[in-house]
Amino acid sequence: MCSYFSALSQQFLCELQPADSVKIMSQPICHPLFLKPASDTILYKPPPRIDMTDSARLQRYSYHWIFYYDFFTTLTAIYHINSLNPNDVNNLYFYYNIDLKSNLELRKVKWDFYLFNDYGMRYFFDSISTKTQDQLTFKNSLYYPVWNNKLFVAISASTQTQLFNTHQYRTDDQGLRHRYLYDGFMSPGVILYAGGLTYEPGGNCIINLGLGSSKVTKIKNQKIFESRNEEIINGVEKGRSKKSEIGLSLTSTVPLQHAGKHLHWEFYGNVFAPIQRLKSISAYTLDVNNVFHISLLRYVRLSLRTKVGFNTLQSPKPVIQNHISLGFYLSNHLS
Repeated sequence: MCSYFSALSQQFLCELQPADSVKIMSQPICHPLFLKPASDTILYKPPPRIDMTDSARLQRYSYHWIFYYDFFTTLTAIYHINSLNPNDVNNLYFYYNIDLKSNLELRKVKWDFYLFNDYGMRYFFDSISTKTQDQLTFKNSLYYPVWNNKLFVAISASTQTQLFNTHQYRTDDQGLRHRYLYDGFMSPGVILYAGGLTYEPGGNCIINLGLGSSKVTKIKNQKIFESRNEEIINGVEKGRSKKSEIGLSLTSTVPLQHAGKHLHWEFYGNVFAPIQRLKSISAYTLDVNNVFHISLLRYVRLSLRTKVGFNTLQSPKPVIQNHISLGFYLSNHLS
């Protein structure tokens, strides 16, 4: 009996060599307390082997991706019946804004994408329609770490324009009002190419210093020169489609940050200084889009958006616009 169990144990140990599975061989056991297991009963399955070469290869192509998004829209209709004020006009107002920010890290290289677009239109039933908002800003950046995973060398391209055509009105000698084309997509539009340093303080915020930057102003639709009766628009002469300037730039992108339980903040800003007029602040251009959000309910919030633009080719003074909206957000990721 002892010799039989000794032989059986040696045979079982031999079966525990690396394999897909280990099975008990069916052998007669003379003691009545032992039950004969089925010949296909699996008692042990070793874990799969990990090839260190394959593991390193998978680690090499692993990535980290963060994506922020937000969308808001509102539609307001005003209809008057027996109004006491003759200046009351029936109108329809529509507005939306979209915020997107994506950050992808593959090995040590990072790609950052930012997009903001808003549009507002007020339509007066008995007369004209006016565009109240129209801004399209998108920015792409590639950067590589050089210090403590916070300081990077980077290249970026940022574009600012309007998405739809803008029409304005003027009065002729007979007192009649005529609508004319004022601007459109990339007419004018500004593309800023920058190469320099990027600092990432945390919270997926980035600050980019473009030590070598090129600002390209484009007029894609040449018809606006004729419709506006102007020879130069934003520094671009009639008959030319673009103008380039070399200079320095500073850009900051801050996705939604939680300043409190109900208060949130996001920011985008860009300053460009032409190298030939570096000492003249009046030659600088500035674009700022700053927003504070107050969460009231899960999908309802109050937003105060401030836009600041400064370009002496358009206006001698900074243009500031405050936009307050209270509405339902179809995608509210603040809660």
